[in-house]
Amino acid sequence: MFMKALQALDFHSFQAENAPSDDPDLSAARHASLQAAREEYSRIEEAIAATREEITAWRQTLARGDLKVVSPPAEPSAPASPNIPLHLLGGIAAGLVLGLIAPLVLIPILHVVKK
Repeated sequence: MFMKALQALDFHSFQAENAPSDDPDLSAARHASLQAAREEYSRIEEAIAATREEITAWRQTLARGDLKVVSPPAEPSAPASPNIPLHLLGGIAAGLVLGLIAPLVLIPILHVVKK
């Protein structure tokens, strides 16, 4: 699907670039632009093909089971748990900041609404 979209884009670019023109300099610029676009398109196609080959190689390696464990996973020294004092402190600080800022923002708005 991606390749079809690129081909369609290339075809539409080719049509737009080869529209009739009376100016030879403009025609040469269009030709150069089209050539650059074709080179970029070829580079992208090559990159996609190389990536597909790499993915295929990885899939084959996984299918064969040729992977081996280099080192076993390390067991954590302490269980993962929330840091309750830090979270409480953060909640209190956020509440104070919002509690002080909210009136500073809301009071002018409410005075404008009353008028």
